[in-house]
Amino acid sequence: MCKLCGGTHRVAYEGAIGYLVKACPTCGPVPEQIRKARRELLDKKIAEAELKLLGGDAA
Repeated sequence: MCKLCGGTHRVAYEGAIGYLVKACPTCGPVPEQIRKARRELLDKKIAEAELKLLGGDAA
């Protein structure tokens, strides 16, 4: 595991206005298969929340 980012593939830098989040210079950006899997999980959770909120009548 990377000591700089801790395996998140993101590093935050403090700037004048706030923090900038960039890809880890050691690890690089998140691999596409991991990004896709995370996005599919998020989409599934959003769809389940919409169904629960709308009482199962979501389109």
